[in-house]
Parts: sequence; C-alpha cells; structure tokens
Amino acid sequence: MKLGNELLRARRELVPRFSPLARLAYRRISRDAEELRLEYQPGVKKDFAVELAQSRARERTYRATLVGPHRDDLQLLLNEKSVASFGSEGQKRTLAIALKMAQAEYLTGIHGSAPVLLIDDVMGELDVKRRSGFLPLLEQARRTGGQVFMTATEESWPSELGKDLQRWEVKAGILIRR
Repeated sequence: MKLGNELLRARRELVPRFSPLARLAYRRISRDAEELRLEYQPGVKKDFAVELAQSRARERTYRATLVGPHRDDLQLLLNEKSVASFGSEGQKRTLAIALKMAQAEYLTGIHGSAPVLLIDDVMGELDVKRRSGFLPLLEQARRTGGQVFMTATEESWPSELGKDLQRWEVKAGILIRR
C-alpha cells in the first residue's frame, strides 16, 4: 500500500509538469490545428487504504484487485474529445510524436543532458504541414546536445535537415554511408 500511495502521488505531481510540454509539442507539430489536454484519472479517488478495505469482498469474487494505481488512466483529449475514440490516424501519430518529444524535454530538464531519440519512419507518416512543425523540435533536440537517429523507407527528408545530417543506407544487408 505504501508503494501504491507513492506511485499515486508521483503521477499526480508529474501530469501538471509534463502536460504543458506535451501541449506545446503537439501545437508545434500540428501547427495549432487542435488543442491537446492531458487529464489524469487516478484509480484511487481519496484514501487508498479505505478503498482497498471497502472493495475486499468484491475483489475476492472477481479474483482481481479492483482498486489501485494499476487502474489509473491518462485521458488524451484533442479539442475536448478523446483521441482514442475520435482521433484520426494522423492525430494519433502526431500525439505519439509530441509525447515522445515532451518526454525528451522533460528528461533533459531532470538529468541535464538530452536523451538519444530513436525515430522510426516518421516523415512518411506526417503531412507537409506537420513535418514542418516537427522540424523545430528536432532542431531543439540537436541544440541541447541530443542525438537523433531517424529511419525512412524513402527519401522523404526535408531539405532543412540536410546541413547536419549523416545518411546511411542499408542495401542488400550492407550498411553504406552516403
């Protein structure tokens, strides 16, 4: 129970710190197309010990723990609608990228150095508008000393990436520097 309470506390503190970073990253990538909101929904409403005690009989019946941090949820909303239910594939991809970029920024702030970003074929999945919104986030990662490894199945790299880009190609199982 002690660890469950610590986890609940940590999540309650994290979401308000992380949310502005995710919102800004999403706005930049989407070019202000939608407004993102993260809403933490804890699996414990008030007192973990009390709720556990109250649910004990039901938990025996279901043979599962029905109350606790494992029941937490993070609602991801675009213009106040659930991304899971109403988001397009492009919106979901944009959100996934924004969350990763926000995570990198958050971790950079904590540790003082940027993490290595591994980005798999993202340019092929974003339209031109969202690509141009994503580029400043890549540039920000580079400025903070981070490394970015990106893959692509075709030449869909924006020319703006060319100045500091090191390109490699895998052809017939052989890695070739281009």
